[in-house]
Amino acid sequence: MKKYLIRFAKYVVYFMVLLTVFTSLMEYTKPEPFKDFTLELFRMYLLIGIGFSAIYPLIGFGKRELHLNRTFADDREQIEKIMDAIGLFKVSEEGSVIVYRYKNKVKKFFLLYEDVIVIETSNNPIVVSGPLKEIRRMKLMFEQYLQNSAE
Repeated sequence: MKKYLIRFAKYVVYFMVLLTVFTSLMEYTKPEPFKDFTLELFRMYLLIGIGFSAIYPLIGFGKRELHLNRTFADDREQIEKIMDAIGLFKVSEEGSVIVYRYKNKVKKFFLLYEDVIVIETSNNPIVVSGPLKEIRRMKLMFEQYLQNSAE
């Protein structure tokens, strides 16, 4: 719940800054800026921003299982290659938990520094948690590797 609230707050700020920039750009292209900009329009933007910020952390982050044909130790090298290809580096490894983050600072910024991917390797299937878009990319790359190695 704590992570959800932090993500909610980050996305409220992010969305409001984005809306402010776009609204300002659109208004300053008019002959008379902010002539028809009303308090109701601001409230609508605020409501949209809060709604987006409440929903996105729920659908944008999560956990997925990744089924391995062999043990994690056998596929470890390939998983590390996949993580490197995506642009992630290993931050820490404690027991059966490996933590990865992005190398690219721009990517981190656009993910609002919510770029941590955690892999729990204690059993098969392994559990991967973090931004779902990145987990899907990793999962597709690994499934492609498994398919190629089976042939």
